[in-house]
Amino acid sequence: LDDVRPDPSRLPSLLKALAHARHLPVYRWIVEWMQQRRNGGSRDLQSEASEQAAGRGVGRPARVDHRLAQARSEEEVALILNKERMGARRLTSIMKAMASEQDLDVCRWCLDWARRRGVANEFHFSCFVRLAGRHGRWESAAAAFEQMSSAGIACDVVIYNALLSAYEKGGQWQLAAETMDRMLASGVEPNIVTHNVLISAYAKGGQWELATEAFHRVKDGGLSPNAVTYSALMRALGNGGNWQGAAAVFREMREAGVQPDKRAYSAMASACARGGQSLMAWKVLKSMHVSSGEPGNFACGPPAGLSGQLGEQENVLDVTEGTSEEGMRLSTALHSWGPQNRGRGPSSNAPS
Repeated sequence: LDDVRPDPSRLPSLLKALAHARHLPVYRWIVEWMQQRRNGGSRDLQSEASEQAAGRGVGRPARVDHRLAQARSEEEVALILNKERMGARRLTSIMKAMASEQDLDVCRWCLDWARRRGVANEFHFSCFVRLAGRHGRWESAAAAFEQMSSAGIACDVVIYNALLSAYEKGGQWQLAAETMDRMLASGVEPNIVTHNVLISAYAKGGQWELATEAFHRVKDGGLSPNAVTYSALMRALGNGGNWQGAAAVFREMREAGVQPDKRAYSAMASACARGGQSLMAWKVLKSMHVSSGEPGNFACGPPAGLSGQLGEQENVLDVTEGTSEEGMRLSTALHSWGPQNRGRGPSSNAPS
């Protein structure tokens, strides 16, 4: 800005654009630069721009956000919010700004202030629950959810998904399952995001059978599984040592017309590696790189040490190419895995 010497009349429009785009750090740097220019004696540039920005309602929210970001206690946050006579709608934008900067403490203090004032709404709670989940604080997310329910605020699918995501990130698959049951009992209809998060929670907990049941409920409910759904199920089957089931899911995914992404390829390759099928894992990774147009080292063929490991299971490799007319189906693979292998961990000879 010192080099460009911008026209003071253009600074308010620049600040307004940054505020709408939520580029708060850049917004603050420009405001601080304007203050430095004022303190240095160039009052004409700063005063005109700041007055126009305040007249358009741009400068005030940024100053509040800046003070809240510097707050170090709940009392300090309450003092700022009381002084600004903060309303529910304006507090929503403030909390979203704090969430975008991953400031969990300030976001929680803002929520507590809103609860005491009786202005907390579903947006405030969902904002905090999502942020707490990203920080791995599933206990805080659960506590906020219960506070929301106790306050008589209706819980929709958005807040349920945020709570499920917090449980999934915290490895609490039992609580995720209970939340799903509670959601259905309250009459809230789950969407594909709900099922994806639940299957992913089962995957992290090593519950591939429950993940399979959840996957079938997606279809029974009239929803179409997407790439995230298939990837989560393959990850669950791979973690449970069921690489055959993961291969069947991969083939079903392609037959359903869902294009595998990097997560799907990675989940399939990991399942093969855990099952001791290193050659098939290499072939899956090769398919991923070839489909992305970057074959890299995979164009040279597999390493010699991987050949001859599949034996009579070699035909399963067709699932990665989509050319076999008699590939394994999902139900066939899961039943052929057999109850005697349920709960068995990864193969001992699986490569690291």
